[in-house]
Amino acid sequence: MSENKANYLRNISDKLDREDLSEDEKNLLDAFFEKKYAEAVWNENEMGNKEAVKSSILFKIRKKRAVSNLYPYAVAASVALLICLSVLLLRVPSSPVMLRRATSSLTDSVVLQDGSIIFLAAYSEFEYPKEFAGQTREVRLLKGDAFFKVARNPACPFLIQSGGIRTKVLGTSFHIALHQNSCTVTVATGKVNVTSAKNSVDLLPNEEACFKNNKLSKQLAEKELLTNWFKQELYMNQVSLAEVLRVLRLRYGISFETENVQLLKTKVSLNIEAGQPLNEILNQINYITSLKFRAYDKIVKVSH
Repeated sequence: MSENKANYLRNISDKLDREDLSEDEKNLLDAFFEKKYAEAVWNENEMGNKEAVKSSILFKIRKKRAVSNLYPYAVAASVALLICLSVLLLRVPSSPVMLRRATSSLTDSVVLQDGSIIFLAAYSEFEYPKEFAGQTREVRLLKGDAFFKVARNPACPFLIQSGGIRTKVLGTSFHIALHQNSCTVTVATGKVNVTSAKNSVDLLPNEEACFKNNKLSKQLAEKELLTNWFKQELYMNQVSLAEVLRVLRLRYGISFETENVQLLKTKVSLNIEAGQPLNEILNQINYITSLKFRAYDKIVKVSH
């Protein structure tokens, strides 16, 4: 609105207070408010039903004073106030649109708006905004396992909430495992900060933080395969059977059980191809080690 128009409307407003408006000025004021009312954008999610709010204001006006020849202008002023409030509310940043990705018996990946890539293990769930806004990039791992390759942005830290801990990075790669009673963060590259309600630790590559029984501890990582299990084709050279089965759990969502824990120390060399069926992989291990695998729903029992 130009300065001249603004001054003119202020002059009419002053005349309204003095009850000194001409008929033409009254018509002009009516037309102005009608135009602003028609152009206004009403956000019902934030401001409620427009007609209900209008009725409430009119009721309060009637209750406060008797109807007079100024009543139409009181209504118009109320509508103008509502228009101003709606504009102010619409300028307030709204909550980001949140998306959720859940996997079943296969892995999946998500590319975020900033270029970060999250690889989800089988039976995992991840929540993230459609677009990042503000001075941080915040996401949530709701359950399961995920490997994060975070795009570097020193001016906008990347925050992951997973159970009782928060992981903060600027740009790095790491694995988070969130299960019913614990959460573990294992770092592949860069520096990672992990914080609980009471403690905070900084991690470097090949270190991990474990949160269990409300206690946060730091230790060396022994699970090197946790940093590459998501690769389309994975070659494992002379690794323990325990590590192989852990990778298969992440990729296929299957749990393994054995009554003889010594079997888990068996060394295996194995190549896993993209999309390869689980039974083919188990047949390979059987051929190499003579171990037997019997499937019971989502559990595979290992024996001699």
